[in-house]
Amino acid sequence: TELMRQQGVAGNIPDEHITVRSERKNRQIKLNDILFLESMADYVKIVLNSGEIVITREKISALHARLTDKFLRIHRSFVVNRDRLESYNREEVTIGNKELPVSRTYKKEFLSRMGQ
Repeated sequence: TELMRQQGVAGNIPDEHITVRSERKNRQIKLNDILFLESMADYVKIVLNSGEIVITREKISALHARLTDKFLRIHRSFVVNRDRLESYNREEVTIGNKELPVSRTYKKEFLSRMGQ
């Protein structure tokens, strides 16, 4: 949609945010504060750089579709913020002192988006 295109173009605006439903409230989260998303059965954990975890019942694929293109899918359970990656290789990424797996399914796309 037009809005998504505008958000993609505006990917470098520091105050850009996403609104998610968490604990029966709408919660605004700055995109730059997000380290990664982790899918947990029927909900998603949004892990912030402050260490805070926001839980929403939205599916990870729907959430990923609403984010800018600096967010990369690396696994069926994980989407990472490229700007927050500490290191990566073909098998895993390190982000916020956590090591997350890069699955075979998403490896090629991930590495090409990282310029490899």
